[in-house]
Amino acid sequence: MPSDIAVIVEAIALIVGFSLKVLTENQTQIDDVAQTLSKSLEFPILDRPEDVAYLDSAYFDSRYHLNQDAARQRTIALIDRLSPHLPIAHHENSPDRP
Repeated sequence: MPSDIAVIVEAIALIVGFSLKVLTENQTQIDDVAQTLSKSLEFPILDRPEDVAYLDSAYFDSRYHLNQDAARQRTIALIDRLSPHLPIAHHENSPDRP
């Protein structure tokens, strides 16, 4: 089964998160890049830019590291987006889910 997962993960793109301020200031360019990727890649992109834009207060020590609450939210969102594409069961009742 691990080899099945590797193949699926290699065939799915995720957009890296960034601040809501960056998204707002660069909306047109970010949307253009997202559209270009969507049209040119032969596999699904699971995130839209607005799905991974966080308030500045969601960052811990740099513009790359989410704080604990935001990281938990991002992890849950990532699990929700990846699960339908993975050959393993998704458990809705995980103890860490809100």
